[in-house]
Amino acid sequence: MRPATKLVLLGAVLAIAAIVWQQNEAQSAKRPDRVTVTGPEWTYNPQPTWRWVSVANAAQYRVELNNTEQQLSAELEFRPSAPLAPGVHMLKVSAVSETGLESRVWHPAYTVVYPDKRNDFAPGPLPAVYVNTRGETIVDEPKIDALMTI
Repeated sequence: MRPATKLVLLGAVLAIAAIVWQQNEAQSAKRPDRVTVTGPEWTYNPQPTWRWVSVANAAQYRVELNNTEQQLSAELEFRPSAPLAPGVHMLKVSAVSETGLESRVWHPAYTVVYPDKRNDFAPGPLPAVYVNTRGETIVDEPKIDALMTI
């Protein structure tokens, strides 16, 4: 292949790449904002309600509970249809635009559901929940050495 032909082909590839980049930038500008979820840190209610505020460029919200998709709707709250087992539960909500673009960052909310113990006045120590450098969610359950009922 002659050098002039190679230059023409390289110029065409670069022009196409620039067009694709511009289209991606235009779509990113319309990507919905991040969603901030609020809900109880702990509860005895096995069907807690989480809420969030409407964000710019969002037509719907994708809801995941414990990494399982639950709904895609315009609702601004979520309550599980079935009671949750005692333990730590993670809810993630992302905004989805009319064109299908999804907000880049999930903002998870953690809720600890305790067994219904009506005689207890406090739920006890809360587990530590954090995300490590690999993006994995870590839950450190507290160790209870002794229980005392009054």
